[in-house]
Amino acid sequence: MSLRASAGPLSASEAELIGDELLCMGAVSVSVEEYRPDGIERQKIYGAGAGLWDACQVVATFPLGTDVAAAWGAAATVLGPDKPAPDIAVEAVYTEEWIDAVKQEYKPVEVSPGMWIVPAGGDAGAAAGADMTITLEPGMAFGTGEHPTTRLCLGYLRRATRPGDVVMDYGAGSGVLAIACVLLGAKRAVCVDVDPFAVRAAAINAEWNGVAASVRSIVCGAGPEDPEPMAAAGLGDGGGAFTLVAANILQGPLEALAGRLGWYAAPGARLVLSGILEEQARDVMRRYAAEGFEGFEVEVQGGWACVTARKKA
Repeated sequence: MSLRASAGPLSASEAELIGDELLCMGAVSVSVEEYRPDGIERQKIYGAGAGLWDACQVVATFPLGTDVAAAWGAAATVLGPDKPAPDIAVEAVYTEEWIDAVKQEYKPVEVSPGMWIVPAGGDAGAAAGADMTITLEPGMAFGTGEHPTTRLCLGYLRRATRPGDVVMDYGAGSGVLAIACVLLGAKRAVCVDVDPFAVRAAAINAEWNGVAASVRSIVCGAGPEDPEPMAAAGLGDGGGAFTLVAANILQGPLEALAGRLGWYAAPGARLVLSGILEEQARDVMRRYAAEGFEGFEVEVQGGWACVTARKKA
């Protein structure tokens, strides 16, 4: 059994910000939907790049026993001190019921021209005949391809991944970035996350895509002072072990982990960072420049930014 909580109305930007924070507060699934207090659909939003509704609600699923009110209250602080926390409605749902509901709503999505993410065990639909498909178990962790940050990262990785790469996917969620890299020719990838549920999801998704032998999923601590997790992956302390480093998390963790990710990156390694808003990109780039990265570029989609760079040789 799980707990499902919803709150609204919120603007599109507010919903996105709270959704990201809820994932950090222990939510195992977050979605943004149209706010419909009377059940009537008011805006039809379909297709990539269509944006979000004028009035949104955030729906989050938590493990049974979670203090949902505390999680929402903490997440809502991202809106600032003058914005009161939204009222929330909480209901208990059986896990099987929740997974079935997610599977019904989760459809194939094209994340880059010819690259599709499809639900495990579902109909490939429009993805039939795609250049590349990535299969994910619906609802298990962040990274289904519907969020602009995931799309931005995948678009870059499709261009940047080289045969033989050793990839770090930090804050891996569903493991979609690591899995994509291996499918694109990388030799191996390591998925790291603070959430054991996400680590399990990444391992399961690697199996779905036939790359389990090349993808290792491990749990780490939440801060740069936590014990080094790379020994568990057979990479010693991880220093200079990775030719491609990806992290799709939030600004705070990205900046806090700059030293660690810089340590992982081999000379000349490529870097892709997302999970940040356009206005946050400059601060993130400044922090990573101090760790020896250069050649920064920024791509923006729907107000979200993706920063790419290269470690100095």
